[in-house]
Amino acid sequence: MTMRELISFTLLLLLRNMPMVNCSPVPTTALEDCLLQTSSSLDGIDPVGTVQSWPKNLVPFDVSNRLIGKQRELLFRALDFWEARTCVSFFPHSEQSEFVKFEAGERSCSFLGKIGGIQTVYISGNDTEVFTAVGRLIGRTDTPPTDQPVICPDSCGGNFNIIRSSHVGYLHSPNYPESYPSNTECIWKLTAQDFHVVSIDFQRFNIEDEEDCLYDFLELFFLDSQRNIIRKVKWCGEEVPDADLESGGTHVILRFHSDDSNNRIGFNLSYYEVEQPLQERQQNCDINNGGCDHWCIPHVHVTKSVLCACREGFNLAADGHTCQDIDECALKVDSCQQRCRNTNGSYQCFCRTGYSLDADQKTCNECGGRLTASATTRSIYSPGFPGPYPYHQNCKWLIEVEENHYLNITVVYMDIAVTSSDGKRCQKDFLKLEHVKRKLCGYYTQLNYVVEGQRSTYVRFRTEDISTNNSGFEITYTQARTSDEEPGR
Repeated sequence: MTMRELISFTLLLLLRNMPMVNCSPVPTTALEDCLLQTSSSLDGIDPVGTVQSWPKNLVPFDVSNRLIGKQRELLFRALDFWEARTCVSFFPHSEQSEFVKFEAGERSCSFLGKIGGIQTVYISGNDTEVFTAVGRLIGRTDTPPTDQPVICPDSCGGNFNIIRSSHVGYLHSPNYPESYPSNTECIWKLTAQDFHVVSIDFQRFNIEDEEDCLYDFLELFFLDSQRNIIRKVKWCGEEVPDADLESGGTHVILRFHSDDSNNRIGFNLSYYEVEQPLQERQQNCDINNGGCDHWCIPHVHVTKSVLCACREGFNLAADGHTCQDIDECALKVDSCQQRCRNTNGSYQCFCRTGYSLDADQKTCNECGGRLTASATTRSIYSPGFPGPYPYHQNCKWLIEVEENHYLNITVVYMDIAVTSSDGKRCQKDFLKLEHVKRKLCGYYTQLNYVVEGQRSTYVRFRTEDISTNNSGFEITYTQARTSDEEPGR
């Protein structure tokens, strides 16, 4: 053990034996949490060797559509850098439940090694910061020299650049033409020159058959020059895929997977490049927005001259042009405390009856409650009164009176947005008194009501509309004995 490792190990033991201090937690964002934990990791060196590596050195990943431009370019340069200097391979995730999500951030940050689940790595800053973040992801805190040979025992796959149009390369499954081994995972990456696309020709194909190709399969990802996935396919069975399969992209990633039984001979294929048709290279954002749903970003000297991106709340579909709404409620992104409603490009939280939505638009606070009337005048106010009431409120007050008493309720002031639906007023924002048949909205003052013959009544306030600036209501209530002077009507 080196002196540095000894010091680090001693510090760790001291920290573990320190008494716990009872402090209230300070809320942090995911990026702040990452920065907080990584900044206290003793220069990223784990003294007891607990850094978890990625199984078979394979890292499935996804890239946020918010990561564009220079930061996206730096990310893929960093992935190429570490692939060339280690035995790690990065590939687009598909069915994996544990994968890396590269996300735009104010600073680059990554936990050290694999931590499980959907692991977010934040990308920002210069080359060094991005390369360091990706290195930490695979458990590296050093920078390997460029001339260091990389020897990867018991690995299959590799990266292949097609350097001229006349070049023809060949790939096959492990042990071909004998049966491929069990529990195998191989990644090959093919890259064509600018203004060219990769074409593939299968000579033989025999992989364990299953309707959804769940056991053994060959999966292909077709990417453009910006590494956007154009499309992906998965094959199994004995039918040879279409010959002369043209990818339509500069990059093709092949992933071969086998389980622990029913091994076949696998596949044999050749690959080469063909020149991209001129009309496909002349796309631009001036013509039909480049075919993009949201944002079109022009590029030069690439296979396709536009890059599509989506607004926040949407994901770019596999076709590279369509923007699909993200269902944040299903994914439980920044979860609502009680209820969630997905909207186009976003989501809204709302609360159960008796709770009010907090200013953070996620937390539900108790709104309403059980009240007891007396001879003293008491008041009920809408949340935020006399300022504008917030949207998505669902408040309910229950007012109880003593036996042989009646209740006087006065709406001293009411300013509630008037919203109509199907010819009916007060459908979104309204005040409802149990003993009044209709919902109340609009502007009123001094509405007097008397409740007799019952020991309790409720007042309900509900809002939905987000475009209002109304101030809500003030209600007063008091009780009186039924033997007193008859109440007015």
